[in-house]
Amino acid sequence: MPVFVDSSPDKPTATDGVTAERTGGLRALQFNGGVTADDLRDAVKDLELNHDLDLLDIVVAQGRMEARRDLTLPANALVDRASVVVTARSSALTAARAVAQLRLGPPPPGYEDLADGALIVDLGVPRTVTAIAVPESFGIHQVRTWTGTGFGPLPAFPSPLPDPLEESDYGSTIVLPAEVRTERLEITYSGGDDGQNLMDRAVLALPDAPANLQLAIEGSGIVWREQGIVTPGPDEEITTTGWNSEGKRRVDLTAALGARLGNPRSADPVTLVLVLTSSSPGALAISALESETRRIRRCTLAGQSGEVVSFSNAGRVVQALTGPDLPTDATVSEIRFTASASPRPPRTLPPVGPEASDKVALTLDPDHAVLVRLPVTSGLEHFEALSVAATGGPEGAEIRALLWDSRVDAEERVSESMISVPTAPLEAPATDPASLEAGAQAWAWLSLTFPEPVPLPPDRPLWAAILCSRGAATLAMTDTTAATEAGRVRVGPATGPFQALPALFDREGYAGLRARIRMIGTAPAEAPLDPLAIGWPAAATVLPTKKGTRVILSGAAVAGGPALDLVALTPMTLTLTDIDVVSDS
Repeated sequence: MPVFVDSSPDKPTATDGVTAERTGGLRALQFNGGVTADDLRDAVKDLELNHDLDLLDIVVAQGRMEARRDLTLPANALVDRASVVVTARSSALTAARAVAQLRLGPPPPGYEDLADGALIVDLGVPRTVTAIAVPESFGIHQVRTWTGTGFGPLPAFPSPLPDPLEESDYGSTIVLPAEVRTERLEITYSGGDDGQNLMDRAVLALPDAPANLQLAIEGSGIVWREQGIVTPGPDEEITTTGWNSEGKRRVDLTAALGARLGNPRSADPVTLVLVLTSSSPGALAISALESETRRIRRCTLAGQSGEVVSFSNAGRVVQALTGPDLPTDATVSEIRFTASASPRPPRTLPPVGPEASDKVALTLDPDHAVLVRLPVTSGLEHFEALSVAATGGPEGAEIRALLWDSRVDAEERVSESMISVPTAPLEAPATDPASLEAGAQAWAWLSLTFPEPVPLPPDRPLWAAILCSRGAATLAMTDTTAATEAGRVRVGPATGPFQALPALFDREGYAGLRARIRMIGTAPAEAPLDPLAIGWPAAATVLPTKKGTRVILSGAAVAGGPALDLVALTPMTLTLTDIDVVSDS
């Protein structure tokens, strides 16, 4: 089989991670007994014409050959997908200095007058050698191999001519009669006094395939390895599961790069050096990185002097976020932060709203009271207080609440649409009286607190009679769907009976009017209610702790400046730290 050198540019065999455009493509040479020195010489010339010598300067450490590639990414890159294609295949022609330590010595005994010196090739580990080439100004007399304690007395390549320079076609490129496996070679040569040129340009034919590959990030550990000899597969497709027919496979670097990047405090470029090593010399290459990344930036609360958002009561705060280099047109896909607080157990439901309706308001005085149907699916186990939206009359008002039991259809599923009929006051004390100031124009939320928590029955709703013992008050109504019974109102004297509202309130536009109330209480231990709801538009409920709870809001990408919609179900002092915004740019 003849020597074959393929220099087509679509088959890169870069030995140092440079691009295929610079290196061309050198495929493994095949040697057998029919190969001549002329064939080898032509192959070496072709190699030198197609490959700059500096490209063969492969770094060797402990007998391993390396391919390298620099990856430069911003420090705040979040790596969603990243991979490279590694190439590992036999490359029979290898620069001797790439795989061995070289030194010059005197000619061996018997060659003192004939030869100019000996080139010692210390391979470090046993390697198979089939051919040797030196610059044409040099000729090879003989080649001896290492026996463990010295070079053997019988050469692996004899010198049939007294002076190789007389037959330079023979002397500068030789094919060994048989493969040898050795740790060292002694090449006796003549011609020229430029020993450095000899060491720089000496070439070995090493037919072994690459083996025991490792891909590492320099100074940071191994990210991929494969034991054994590289065996090309039958297919051309490049996969992560095996080698293709050209000795290529894809290596996933998503986790490895992700662990070394993603610094929200810095957008500076970071260079990571990929190093591919093999225990046997070969054509090694690392392709350019293929990746999908986003950017993460440390942000702060816009318009805030600190990191604290205070809730004196349950309620909502919309807090914009700002970052020093966050593009105004960035598309945000994720917000991360740590939420710290020490919330107390009571929860207010709903924490925001319901909104007031201007259609109707209810008047309370010592002779007129209202009875309000409470929610049955609030998630609360114990009822501690009822909050109502009200204003005081000219002389103010003093109001309290008294719970009533109800009757429901036993076959009806428990829901907010189930019909219930109030029956009689519950055997529980009324709330402590609460006062409304005189003449207030704006609606105020007034909490009517029970002396002790009241257990809520799971199978039926309770009703609450709102009584005015002094002055007069006005209760707000809200407009909701007519399908819900929660908040439905009956009217009557303080001791009852309470009647349904007039037929007007069954007409379209009025059928959804309900009392504007909130329930305050505690949830069961087996079904707790998180005290904080966060929206962005991605939403989550959170239990912030004193030590801090890490929150990640991830959803559809949204363009524009990010803002957090914070809804507290209980009073708290909320601290937001380590706020990171993830965007596409």
